[in-house]
Amino acid sequence: MLKSLHIKNIVLIKDITINFFNGFSVFSGETGAGKSILLDSLSLALGERANYNLIRKGSTEAEVVACFEVSKSHKSIELLKDNSIGFVFEEEINEEIILRRVISSDGKSKSFINDTPVSINFLRQLSATLIDIHGQFDNQRLMNPSQHREILDSFILDKTLLEKVAESWNEYKESKQNLEKKLSEIAELQKEKEYIEYALHELVELNPKENEEKALLEKKHLMQNGKKILNSLQDIDKNIRGTDMLSNLHKSMRLLENIKNLLNENPEVDKLIDSFDNSYTKLNESIESLEDFKDSLDFNESELSAIEERILDLRSLAKKHKILSEDLPNLKEEFSQKLATLSLGENLIDNIKHESEEKYRIFLDFANQLSQKRVGSAKIVDTKVNAELAFLKLQSAEFFTLVEKENEGEFGIDKITFKVKTNKGADWGDLNKIASGGEMARFMLALKIVLAEVDIINTIILDEIDIGVGGEVAESIGRRLLYLSQNIQTIVVTHSHQVAASGNHHYKVLKEIINDEVLSKLILLNNDERIQEIARMLSGEVITPQAIATAKALLNQE
Repeated sequence: MLKSLHIKNIVLIKDITINFFNGFSVFSGETGAGKSILLDSLSLALGERANYNLIRKGSTEAEVVACFEVSKSHKSIELLKDNSIGFVFEEEINEEIILRRVISSDGKSKSFINDTPVSINFLRQLSATLIDIHGQFDNQRLMNPSQHREILDSFILDKTLLEKVAESWNEYKESKQNLEKKLSEIAELQKEKEYIEYALHELVELNPKENEEKALLEKKHLMQNGKKILNSLQDIDKNIRGTDMLSNLHKSMRLLENIKNLLNENPEVDKLIDSFDNSYTKLNESIESLEDFKDSLDFNESELSAIEERILDLRSLAKKHKILSEDLPNLKEEFSQKLATLSLGENLIDNIKHESEEKYRIFLDFANQLSQKRVGSAKIVDTKVNAELAFLKLQSAEFFTLVEKENEGEFGIDKITFKVKTNKGADWGDLNKIASGGEMARFMLALKIVLAEVDIINTIILDEIDIGVGGEVAESIGRRLLYLSQNIQTIVVTHSHQVAASGNHHYKVLKEIINDEVLSKLILLNNDERIQEIARMLSGEVITPQAIATAKALLNQE
């Protein structure tokens, strides 16, 4: 339920807090007093698009805070947990959800849930589970047949079936698109078959290797500098062999051995012998490595020409296909796969067709189940709505939900249309073409009352749902609103004294001048004040004794 609403710096409202109660609450007041401002402010807190003209003149920022209390099992709690948003009453039976919206004159808007910043989309998503605001023009929902399916589906308790229908339709649609894509792809491949075969033949003949051009360029560079490299290696060989370095080292080692024999044990001589021995070994290994390296170098002119020709072939074919030579192996694989796709084309298409047909069968199965549920729900809705119409002084009217087959889609295979006849014996017609404005409001109220039995919404706000009616009809609307409030918190903005008299709690919106400033003010009326307000609604600015008496009678206080 909505516990409180705090409004700061919105149009004529400077700073007010409204506390709400369970049951049926009514708001009344003279035209222009600020009733619409209250609804605009609440809508702002619920995530409606920011209207920066609402910011009170002279203020740079406006704020609205709406506080709700829900049970721990309410759908909103699951949403908050999924988005890691904490709670105010973690140890209590119920949880408190605080929605806060701040708008600034510089065009900025901030949204918070329990002091956690959230996106405006998530704020709207959560608000949709908490409250339903029905304005004067929301009867258009009843007048729009595209909305009738949504209303009827509200009465289907098994929401997973609705999800399965949408999910299976999307899977079927995806498989159908995949089939069309493959058919188109194979048709295109068929047109290009000769070219692909020829191109693949060229690639197979050339047989490009991964990073081949890079390796060839390195080898070409090495061969082009072959003579210089070989000359340098020969000079190194001369430097080593020409000075008879190995022989000299060997002689030096023998001399050190003699010295060792003369000195018996001497660590310094031992170190020198080891060092010369290592040098001799290393030098010998270096000479062998040098010989191996020289032998590995083959500077055959014909091989160099072959390398250059191979590089040209790779580049030529890459240029032909407008790619880099390093991508040629991938292109070869791509063409091979295309030919494989062509050769397996019929089997592939058959498999995809079978998969698509199976997904369509699954969709139809779920859609037919949903259709049966809708037919069953429609009968229940019709019975209950027609019972409500009698309470709302529409005894001669009848309501009927037509469920018929339509184009398939994510919502199933049904078209839902609300049909009515406002007089017995009359023909059935579409609700949006038959009912008058006053009748439309009562049809909507009847649906709201029936919907309250299955809806997750705990609070409903109705703005002048009684417009265009009076007398017994207004009185009957008041009684049914009181009945509705037994299931959900019901808040009504009204100009009807009969509706106002039916409420459990009565608020009055009025304007007053404080320090030459016009401000909206809201008060919760006590019993005497309520009699005065209903009398004003009856007789206008001048309240007569007769109006007072009638107000008392309406409140059963004669």
